Amino acid sequence: MKTLLKFLYSIVLLKCSLSALNCAGEAPPSGGPVDTTPPKIIATYPEPNTVEFSGNRITIQFDEHVDPRSVEESIFISPHLGILEFDWSGKTVEIRFSEQLRPATTYVLTVGTDVVDVRNRNRMESSFSLAFSTGVGIDSGIIRGRVYDEKPEGVMVFAYRFDSATVGSLSPSEEKPHYLTQTGKAGFFELSHLAFGTYRLFAIRDQFKNLLYDPTVDDVGVYSRDIVIDSHHPRFNEVKFQLTKEDTTRPQLFEASAPDERHVLLRFSEPLDPSRASPGSVEIQDTVNATPLTVHEAFVDLTKPSTMVLVTAAQSSGRVYRVSVDNVYDVSGNRINPVLNRAVFPGSSRPDTAAPRPVFFSISDSARQIPLRPRVTVYFDDAVRKQGAEAALQLVDSTGKMVVGSFRWETSAALGFLPNEDLLSKAWYNLRLRLDDIMDMAGNRLSDSVIVRRFETLDRASLGSLEGELIDETGGRDSTAYILRVAGVGQNRKSSYEAKLHHPGRFEMTNLTEGFYVLSVSRDDDNNGRYSFGRPIPFQPSEIFSFYPDTLRIRARWPLQGVVIHLK
Repeated sequence: MKTLLKFLYSIVLLKCSLSALNCAGEAPPSGGPVDTTPPKIIATYPEPNTVEFSGNRITIQFDEHVDPRSVEESIFISPHLGILEFDWSGKTVEIRFSEQLRPATTYVLTVGTDVVDVRNRNRMESSFSLAFSTGVGIDSGIIRGRVYDEKPEGVMVFAYRFDSATVGSLSPSEEKPHYLTQTGKAGFFELSHLAFGTYRLFAIRDQFKNLLYDPTVDDVGVYSRDIVIDSHHPRFNEVKFQLTKEDTTRPQLFEASAPDERHVLLRFSEPLDPSRASPGSVEIQDTVNATPLTVHEAFVDLTKPSTMVLVTAAQSSGRVYRVSVDNVYDVSGNRINPVLNRAVFPGSSRPDTAAPRPVFFSISDSARQIPLRPRVTVYFDDAVRKQGAEAALQLVDSTGKMVVGSFRWETSAALGFLPNEDLLSKAWYNLRLRLDDIMDMAGNRLSDSVIVRRFETLDRASLGSLEGELIDETGGRDSTAYILRVAGVGQNRKSSYEAKLHHPGRFEMTNLTEGFYVLSVSRDDDNNGRYSFGRPIPFQPSEIFSFYPDTLRIRARWPLQGVVIHLK
């Protein structure tokens, strides 16, 4: 009996061992190097560039097991072939389409870079395109380019073919692209096998994966011009995009209030563009007899940029006023909502006796490492008389000598000063503001006192410079200005410098701190002093820009020379 029990026990152990071996054979081996190899497509049906194709299915084979869902969400066929059905067998997927193929048409199947393998979720390194034709030839147009962004991988590039009859109705929010592709890790992309014609391009971070542009949700890049592909120019390179999140919401006027008899505060739904606020943008009337209340000044409070301050004629106590706002814009250029641009407020009987106070200095007291040509800015809590304020602000060196410079008013309550020449290296300066010279529109002023901000400049020996040449191959106008910018990278990422050129040619950027930088240039066609991203709807092209291909290293006391940057 004991012998029989031992025999049965041995059989059970043997079965368990065999079962364990079988299970171990199905699991991936433990240990070893981490899989970092991206999946690849190794075979297709039809083969690339097949002509006179008449089938109703496409087959794709990968070199390893991939996540089916990631593949199915990354496959696009241009022109559209209706609803796609997927049938998987190991590493191979068969794609069937519901619509009939059009005669004499080149089709392009694109597999985007969102495809990941099963083993370690590695993404495809670059998008894959398969072209085939129902006719006797394959379209040969090509557009190549790059998306410049902190996270450029996986961005969709939409191409719309249009003519003069259809361009007016072209909307990436309502119409899916005729051709599309997806960027790889460095942001590079290629649209291949394009039919000859005129194309409009957009770069979209398609969050909903619906092949449509969703404003305020998707990041978007607009190309600077339309592209013509024909027999003389079948290829177009150097297409460049910068992405932005578009703000399409119009600002709204939330409320109005009168803190005293000569001021009105308007609170809006979002920050406003201070350069476009003026007394002519506002109208105030008595609600009983429509008597107008004069607006002398209107400015955006830069410490609270969603607030506009009005300086008015004396209000009548007990009267209710209606304020209407027009030609006011947010920082994205959206005009005030014409339906939500009015508010009412009771007039104040409180006299205006408060003197204007400085509420912000761009340089703090005892600051060090200040640039050799600093832009000094002082914000006040009320509009001030310019002549007195300019006389009240002085920048003096350690010997008491005044620094000569120019004044610039951002608003009637924001005074800026820029020295005409570089300050001395590693030297102490005093910024003085005599308060008794500061007067508001009602004549209120503070008592006799002086605010002083003391600071030390940078050591010039720690600075470097950049010299080079800008070549514009795009045919800029004579009035065109250019903005050069060097932006720090790595540990130097907080450093950035700009220079404005009025024509292509030689340039020099001085007083740069040591470190690594990326150099870029944009053609400032609208002369607003900054890069304009353009708009998809209504269409407005972006400004042309370019990046220097290499990272630049700036060293102290060593000018970096011979840098040539092209606009193409």
